[in-house]
Amino acid sequence: MMRPIRNERGVTLVELSVVGALIGILAALSIPKWFEAMPRIRTKAEVRNVISTLREARSLAVATKNPFGVNFNQADNKFTLFVDTDSPQDKAYTQSDSVIVSTEIKHGVKIQYDTFGNNTVVFDPDGAASASGHVMLTSEDYQNQFSIDVLASTGRVKLFEGYPTD
Repeated sequence: MMRPIRNERGVTLVELSVVGALIGILAALSIPKWFEAMPRIRTKAEVRNVISTLREARSLAVATKNPFGVNFNQADNKFTLFVDTDSPQDKAYTQSDSVIVSTEIKHGVKIQYDTFGNNTVVFDPDGAASASGHVMLTSEDYQNQFSIDVLASTGRVKLFEGYPTD
């Protein structure tokens, strides 16, 4: 007489328990590193927001043939994208300029300093910036520091990690 063939595929409860325990151990080991990385991730996100605004100001200046600028307010920890309508020759932000958007920097990130005159960089319709300089953003614990550099002749905006070298 022939024995029926049994299909013994699958996993046992012991095997499932071992795999579950391994996943739990790996998760427990990685969670502290993830929390450690969060300030850096948040700082870099805010830095990229500033870079995006600077590049948008340059693009709008070239596209509309009007000077656009970004003002950095360290006291309020915010930056403002504006059209320099009041007196474009001054290359400065005044209350009568047309504000496009004013953005507060959050997540424990702050403007440490900037080297632009009047805390403002203005992009001309040819794409050039009013001055070369940089703005430094840091996390609250100063462990994550990024410098955003602007080159006057071309209006190029570039990100550097740490303090600028100039």
